[in-house]
Amino acid sequence: MKTSSSQNPFFNRSLKLLNTLSIVAAILLLVSSILGIWLRIMIYPTPELLKTFVSNDVANLLIGLPILIISMAAAQRGSLVGLLCWPGALLYIFYNTLVYSLAMPFSPFFLIYPLQAIISAAGIILFIKHTAGEKIKGRLEGHLKEKF
Repeated sequence: MKTSSSQNPFFNRSLKLLNTLSIVAAILLLVSSILGIWLRIMIYPTPELLKTFVSNDVANLLIGLPILIISMAAAQRGSLVGLLCWPGALLYIFYNTLVYSLAMPFSPFFLIYPLQAIISAAGIILFIKHTAGEKIKGRLEGHLKEKF
């Protein structure tokens, strides 16, 4: 994967830390979702939590995780679509894990959810900080109507 700004026109800094945070977020999402499905009775002690979060764990594995991985890879190859989807995938993880953090009772797995939220939020902030906004704007000019 490309990690330097000289190789990718959309980033003005190295992507090493952003890649690391995104990969850690992906691994934590994978582990927490698999554990949520596999150990559902232990992790989700009430019928309401079980009904809500097991289906969400499946969605995380089938939708959220692939979008994050594919968008990261595409953005690093210079794809504008990948670039625009990458922070969206991190935002998806942040939102989901924030809900998990607030809804889950204390358990041995409790700390994984706020950790995921913090890592994905840091990834979003780094993404915004490292993105060359003027280059993206230049690439989009003439292709999208401006409403403002």
